[in-house]
Amino acid sequence: MKKAFIHIVEIVVISLVVFFVILQFSVLPKIEKDWSRTKLVLQGNDILFTLNKQGIDWSDSAKVKGEFSKLLRPNVAYDLKVIDQTSTTTVVSGSVQNPVRVSIFNADNRTGTYRVYEVILSLGYLF
Repeated sequence: MKKAFIHIVEIVVISLVVFFVILQFSVLPKIEKDWSRTKLVLQGNDILFTLNKQGIDWSDSAKVKGEFSKLLRPNVAYDLKVIDQTSTTTVVSGSVQNPVRVSIFNADNRTGTYRVYEVILSLGYLF
């Protein structure tokens, strides 16, 4: 009778320990698994720096659209703005929902005078 009581107590203690261990692992914080925004940021930075290294004329909207259509998937919408000292020029406009924005600064000395401008790219998925 005494051995049976000890076995029951052991089973209850082991059950409580297992319950608390399972409870601890179930309370762990969940890791965000949405990598789509991170992918857009990386892709946007890669595109801006690659095109800038190739010496693209950011004010030529036809050329910019052509390059972006080669580099982006069809389900990615984008909006491109060039801001210099005097004005803001929208090169390519699109309706981007919940966009990710990346930008680069550039200094241009093609005309003999420095032109400092910022290229802002907004990326978002269409669906």
